[in-house]
Amino acid sequence: MAKKTVAKKTPKKVAKVNTKKNTAATKKAAAAKKSKLKKELAAQKKAEKKAQKLLAQQRRVAEEKERKLAMLRKEAETKRQAAAKLATLNAQRQRAESRTEQTVSSTSIAAYDLDQPLIDDREIRGIRSALTPICQDIIDNEASVVLHTLSKQDYRWLTVRLTLCVRRIDKGFRLRHSYEQITDGSPNISLHPYRSVSLLKQNRD
Repeated sequence: MAKKTVAKKTPKKVAKVNTKKNTAATKKAAAAKKSKLKKELAAQKKAEKKAQKLLAQQRRVAEEKERKLAMLRKEAETKRQAAAKLATLNAQRQRAESRTEQTVSSTSIAAYDLDQPLIDDREIRGIRSALTPICQDIIDNEASVVLHTLSKQDYRWLTVRLTLCVRRIDKGFRLRHSYEQITDGSPNISLHPYRSVSLLKQNRD
């Protein structure tokens, strides 16, 4: 009688071990993938942060450059306006100086010579005595005056003294005075009919 052959079965235990190995490998691969992805994301964020920092720095540099340019433009405009204003003032001064020589015709009521040394030494007491009768005549005739002096500085000093002199006599009297330069001779004051404007168009430097 022939013997019956029985096929041997694979032990279930081996299959179970292989399954565990596959699961562990899968988990390890997933962990590695996750770790790689995490590193890539971190690197991407770092690169984005670096790019943003660089962009912000470039923006600050551009803003600073624009601010400096705006400041330079403003300074240039200020200088241009100052130059234009100076040119206008110079033109006005030149016109005023050219008009200084043009005398408005007016008949002189009287003329009074002054002592140049008193003016040179700025002798207040001496010039006060000399001006007192002139001031009285100015008020009595309601006259305007032209001061003929060697320099504008002398004219200004005499104007102050003359104004104070007139006010001591009549505080309400408004003195109208003008300047005319002389090159030689004695300084003098000439009286003219009172006007609402200066007898001489003059430079007010």
